[in-house]
Amino acid sequence: MLIILKLIAPNLSEKVRMKIISDVYRFLRSASSLLTGHIVGVVDALVEQIESKVLIAESDNIISALTSYISSSEKNTLDTTVSGLKTLSNLLNKLHDVQPTLWIGSLPVIFISVKGYLVADSNPSEAVAEVLKDLINVHIDLKLSMTGASKLCNNDEDVNPETSAIVDLCSVFSNMLNTCKSPTEPMLDVISALFLRLGMFFYQFLPKCASFKFTTADIH
Repeated sequence: MLIILKLIAPNLSEKVRMKIISDVYRFLRSASSLLTGHIVGVVDALVEQIESKVLIAESDNIISALTSYISSSEKNTLDTTVSGLKTLSNLLNKLHDVQPTLWIGSLPVIFISVKGYLVADSNPSEAVAEVLKDLINVHIDLKLSMTGASKLCNNDEDVNPETSAIVDLCSVFSNMLNTCKSPTEPMLDVISALFLRLGMFFYQFLPKCASFKFTTADIH
């Protein structure tokens, strides 16, 4: 049934697609590992077909479900975790076209969810790193970092969510570097991508990293 839904997604109406995606993503929390891969496939197919403006209505719930899913690495296979991350990336990138900065706050928790793959130097690490670099390149730009750096330099208490998200990302990587024995190539690739997107303002965000702490509880 799930395979059929994936195949017929292009031929369904927007209303039916939204009804299906609203029902299907909920099963990610309870379905067996044999089914979750197919569920992710259906969600991805529907995300591709549904118009961005229509997706917004369920976006927060879908993002939360997928983020929780990819964080449960002990229950999922490597392939399905990477597929879930790619689907999450596709969703966020599509939403970015409608409201460019609204979902950037989701990035730090997503990165935390899969940071274990960056610490381990293996094939899945490279696949995860590619998706994370794509998220950075799509959602963070020089204009955004310039605005955030200006607020931080002026000790502006009214820091916007976009600036907070960038600081949180820097904090994630700072913690990873401080706790791992030796940084892996995928980890350094992702950090380099962030460095390049922030440009000369990268160092403005680093002093603030110590004040941001994350735990696995933030994922759920």
